[in-house]
Amino acid sequence: MTEHPRSDSSGTDERPTTSASRRTFLKGTGAVAATAAVGSGVVGADTSSTGNRIVGYYPGWASDTLPPSEVPYDKLTHLNFAFLAPQSDGTVVLQRSSDDQTLTELSNYDDESTVMSLSISGGWYPQEYSDVASTAERRQRFAETAVDHVQNYNFDGIDLDWEYPDGTTRSSDPQNFELLVEAVRNELDARMGSWTSLTIAGSASPSTADDAYRDGVFDHLDFVNVMSYDFHGDWSNDTNFNAPLNSPPEDPDGQQDWNVASSMEYWATRPPAKSDLVMGVPFYGRRYTGVAGGNAGLFESFDSSSAVAYDEIAATYEPDANYEYHFHHDAENPWLYSAADDEFLAYDDLASISRKMRYVTANDFGGAMCWELSQDTTGTLVTEMHEEMHGDQSLAALAHRDHVVTTAEVWVRDGPGTSNAHVGTAPSGTTGTVVDGPVESDGYAWYEVEYDDGVADGWTALGDGWLAKCRFDAGHRAVTGVDLSVRDGAGTSATQLDTAPAGTGGTLLDGPVDADGYTWWKVDYDGGVQTGWSAQGTDWLVRDY
Repeated sequence: MTEHPRSDSSGTDERPTTSASRRTFLKGTGAVAATAAVGSGVVGADTSSTGNRIVGYYPGWASDTLPPSEVPYDKLTHLNFAFLAPQSDGTVVLQRSSDDQTLTELSNYDDESTVMSLSISGGWYPQEYSDVASTAERRQRFAETAVDHVQNYNFDGIDLDWEYPDGTTRSSDPQNFELLVEAVRNELDARMGSWTSLTIAGSASPSTADDAYRDGVFDHLDFVNVMSYDFHGDWSNDTNFNAPLNSPPEDPDGQQDWNVASSMEYWATRPPAKSDLVMGVPFYGRRYTGVAGGNAGLFESFDSSSAVAYDEIAATYEPDANYEYHFHHDAENPWLYSAADDEFLAYDDLASISRKMRYVTANDFGGAMCWELSQDTTGTLVTEMHEEMHGDQSLAALAHRDHVVTTAEVWVRDGPGTSNAHVGTAPSGTTGTVVDGPVESDGYAWYEVEYDDGVADGWTALGDGWLAKCRFDAGHRAVTGVDLSVRDGAGTSATQLDTAPAGTGGTLLDGPVDADGYTWWKVDYDGGVQTGWSAQGTDWLVRDY
């Protein structure tokens, strides 16, 4: 892939300085100067070049819920207005009359760092997009009218959301989509300049993406927003996670590659550089009703399912005592289950968002995208995205909902800092769950921990390994990786009660206890194996929750 020779009509690659100061600032910093397409491995028109983009979709229909004045621009590197619509003759139009006012308000926002794009969508397998892309005349009309809107509302680029040009509507759609993307890129360059942004919303499904996106598409793009969510829902066989980072090994459908990480790993094999792949996260969950009992509602049959915004989950379901919180450490996702209401709700919260952002940075991807901002009007999730991607992570050794164990006797305080009241002491080996932090105070990183074993909840300093991640915790599932001895106590001198064959599952009841050079757990084994203590060893006990 080669670099774009993008230029505006005056023959320069610089952004005009005659409109809002957002453009003036970006042009002046060079943040959106002439750049390369994604296929070249160079980040495109972008305010960040090290993989920390935060892209937020802002829907026109939700302007009453989240007015333009309340959009968290300071947490976003990019904002995509959703949506404008294609007509079959190629014309791009506003979807509703109120969008004009909303776009005008957005265009008047004098931001110095947020790239604003217009996202154009036609819905699910839209005939209109296929019609537009099928002829050169319609492609050109699409490009011209789309750029008209960009200039009219003083925006910075275009996002194309065609779901999907995979040949389902017309067999020629993949080739025609490549031509459409090229036409839009050329029109932006000719009329506005090389600083403008052009992106697509890409499918999370490898089979769909293989069919839909020819390699040439990426010659014209700045980056790809991967829609890595909606892996499970009302179309599924059983309750499951909306956007699991990894697939739980016990998933009864055996879909071990149907998850966020597998989708991003697939995209990493395509021409875009990893730094030009932006991972999507949902600001909504999936609520299942009529859920069969057992397994806290996970992987059970259900009657119906629907999407629920994070705002509603946080305000209505999380505080409800009937809804018990669970966190799956393979899926890296939480869920709520109400046995009283036979309901299961899978979603993303601070804990899962934190882990996903760390996945992005650890794997050198180009940032994260959220659908969509009005589902998080408090800014809780987008702030967590920003903090993880742009904040100081030097102290972030632990994440929300990490299971931890004290490796020394530690004090528990009612706030982060040595001046706060001492509310308890956690002996060495006490387990718990991180619910807040880190907070830097008095030279330490502090975490709020919900402790087990009757120890008061509160803040503890990370110190010199005083808190450590705990591989297991009581109440969680495990499975034996080998034939494993079961004893009546922790240690090799304790009496052997039974042997748990390799592959035996069970529930952890107590531990960890260090003895004789091993870490021991008390396990309530399945399959008639006696309950007792087994050594963790090297993969002797493997988490299965």
